[in-house]
Amino acid sequence: MPLAKQTICYLILLITFLPKIISGQEIDNVFDKLPDDTVKVNLLIDLGKSHCAMDNQKALFYLQEALFLSNNLNFKKGIAYSYLWLGRVYYYKDEYDLAKTNLNKSRALLEELNDVDGLAFLHFACGSMSDLKSDFVNALRDFQEVVRLSKQAGNEQLCSAGLFSIGAIHIKRNNMREAKIYLDQSLRIKKAINDSGGIANTYNAIGKILEHRQSYDSAMFYYQKGFEIRNELNDLRGVANSEIHIGSMYIEIKDYPRAIGSLQHAFEIYVDLDEQTGQCIANTLLSLAYNNSGEKEKGWALLSQSLEEAKRLENPSLIMDCYETRAKIEAFNGNYIGAYHNANLLKSISDSMTLINREEIIQELEARYQLQNKNDQIELLESKTSGQRKNIIILNISITALFLILLLTIFLFRLKAKSHQTQKRIFEQDKTIRMQQEKINEKEMMILQESVDAKNRELAAKAIEMLRINETIGEVISSLESLNTSHNTDPKISASIKKIVGNLENQTNTNTWKEFDKIFKNIHTEFYDHLLEICPSLTASEIKIAALLKLNLSTKEIAAITYKTEDGIKSTRYRLRKKLNLSGDENLIPFLMKL
Repeated sequence: MPLAKQTICYLILLITFLPKIISGQEIDNVFDKLPDDTVKVNLLIDLGKSHCAMDNQKALFYLQEALFLSNNLNFKKGIAYSYLWLGRVYYYKDEYDLAKTNLNKSRALLEELNDVDGLAFLHFACGSMSDLKSDFVNALRDFQEVVRLSKQAGNEQLCSAGLFSIGAIHIKRNNMREAKIYLDQSLRIKKAINDSGGIANTYNAIGKILEHRQSYDSAMFYYQKGFEIRNELNDLRGVANSEIHIGSMYIEIKDYPRAIGSLQHAFEIYVDLDEQTGQCIANTLLSLAYNNSGEKEKGWALLSQSLEEAKRLENPSLIMDCYETRAKIEAFNGNYIGAYHNANLLKSISDSMTLINREEIIQELEARYQLQNKNDQIELLESKTSGQRKNIIILNISITALFLILLLTIFLFRLKAKSHQTQKRIFEQDKTIRMQQEKINEKEMMILQESVDAKNRELAAKAIEMLRINETIGEVISSLESLNTSHNTDPKISASIKKIVGNLENQTNTNTWKEFDKIFKNIHTEFYDHLLEICPSLTASEIKIAALLKLNLSTKEIAAITYKTEDGIKSTRYRLRKKLNLSGDENLIPFLMKL
């Protein structure tokens, strides 16, 4: 079939089943109708891209399928883009080592193919990684390369994204004038191509500049505009980002209830998206809002949790935000010594990572610390020169304070008793909810285990069926070959028998294995991906033998299923052990069963 006609057929199939795909129905049947070719690879990559940053698991499934099929087809562009978007998905999953590994694999192939558009997005992904780690030097280098390559490729959307990212880094480095220049260029392009999401991002960045200039009303105006656009687009990640900025703005203007509402909404969205970095940012700002609103213990506990999470993520930018927030909380509470200590920790991390110099914060806190020490010295000096007068004043103050403390103690006792009753009621409700949730989880686990057991039984039955069918067909083939031997004088009969034998072998191998392989993938979804990640050079025959070995089938059984000799299976097993770098003492089957 000509390529153009074939492509039209695929598009018709995609349009036919698109409503089911969008509504969340199973799409395996759709792709089963498409042959394993480059068109199918591109469709899988597009699906992976569409779910990126929204549903990480679905995105990984489609992209891994695309990678597996691309490797089978030796489709280098498909392999490159599969690795590229896999890296992007792992970035959103906060699995940065996996993200870096996949992006590096993509880089080599894209450079070999001289794919300018792909290289532009690769630099954008790498720049985002560096930006997240506060490595602004490499981030700026990557984003400048994004602008250069995207202009060369004619990709205006990616060019505007690169300009925006450069502006965002200048904001973090307090270069507001430079930031405004790049953001204005980005906004002009985004408006020209009608990129609503990009316009919302730029409005947020402009709001950040205005907030830095203490033009709070104007900053809130731009934050709200960005929020409205993202809300209309149903961009959950963008909505959460806008709520972070709005919540931060409410903290600046001391409207703490609204700040808590916005930041709590952002945190809930990041929980749904399973994004730990976003949760950490939201919790850090929430801790400041709670502290400043009077809930100091809750704020401090939340900040401690955020600091532990930032250290677990090994994100210096988040760690510095936590220490900066701790310094602000200590300063707000009047503990300038603690604030000064946390500011020094912040400076230590900043210097070690060659990050933004935050000397202004440290100098201000140091000045307050020195001022507090001077005031203490002055008070001590005054107390020595006017001891008697001060003693009288202290006595009067003490009597008044004791009276006030007595009244306050009575009030707090009543308040605590009421609070204890409320907490007890909430605890009982939470306990009931947890028990119900545990029961639901147990039922879900039982259903899931039953489903897995059923599929395993189906897979075992399919393997036995293959064995029996192949043995039966083997007997038929043997009979036909005997018949061929007895009629070897007639070339036509001999040729017909050989053709029948060939068709039987080919048809049986193809159809039976295809059914078996489909069931196997549904049960052991990540087996092929893990195997190819360890050794991408495995052949299709070696992958097939590895799948049968995972079921703990004997060499004799595998030979019967695959129409190969036992010596051939042993040879394949030897090659598998060698390619997987297994030592002589390591058993191949237990290794495969762990994947």
